Formats: sequence, C-alpha cells, structure tokens
Amino acid sequence: ASSSSSGAGGNNNPAAGALLRSLNDTYRSFDSNVNAISPTSFVMSTKMAFPQFAQTGPQGQPMQQDAEEFMSGLLTFASQAGGMQGKDAIMRAYKNSNNTNGKNTDVKEDELEGVGNLVD
Repeated sequence: ASSSSSGAGGNNNPAAGALLRSLNDTYRSFDSNVNAISPTSFVMSTKMAFPQFAQTGPQGQPMQQDAEEFMSGLLTFASQAGGMQGKDAIMRAYKNSNNTNGKNTDVKEDELEGVGNLVD
C-alpha cells in the first residue's frame, strides 16, 4: 500500500485529478442512465494514475493487480484533493449523504473504526 502514493500522489498531479474526475463522471453516468455504460475513461485514467494497472502479460492480457492498493491510492488522491487526511476525508464524504431511498445515511464514528489504516 505504500506504493499508492509513489508516482501518482499529490495535489499537483494531473493524473490523480483526471482519475477523480473520471470516477465522478462514471458515478454520474450510473445515476443518469438506465442502460449499460462504458467506463472507458475511468479505465484509461486509472492506468495513467497507476501505471502498474497498464502492465500486460506475455500474451498481452492485463496483469492481475491488488484491489487494496488501488483503493488506498484512490482514497489518498481524494484526501489530498480535499486537503484532509484519514477518517476526516471519509467522514466528510459520507456526512449528510442520502441513499437511494432518500434516507439520511450519516456515517457514525464507530462505523469507521480501523478505516484510518487505509489512508493514513
């Protein structure tokens, strides 16, 4: 997980900004379409932000990568973009959020126990 910030972290990294924007666009597409969407932009920006995800095997197949490393890197980018660290970034992201039924789904402090290990 320590490699999540190598080569792609920081507020001035255009690849990190592109990744966060394409993730946002992908989520918006989910919300506004009933048909299947293509996450091509998100996949390409992921490969730019995390070059290891662009690696291929001898026959050209994508190589398997670690999901935890991706998630840690993504959370690091998001916290850096928001100027926050750890649980503060996640609490802000989920504070006063609504689920699909319109019900408030605030995250409580005890529900975030251990989450700081992912991003701090």
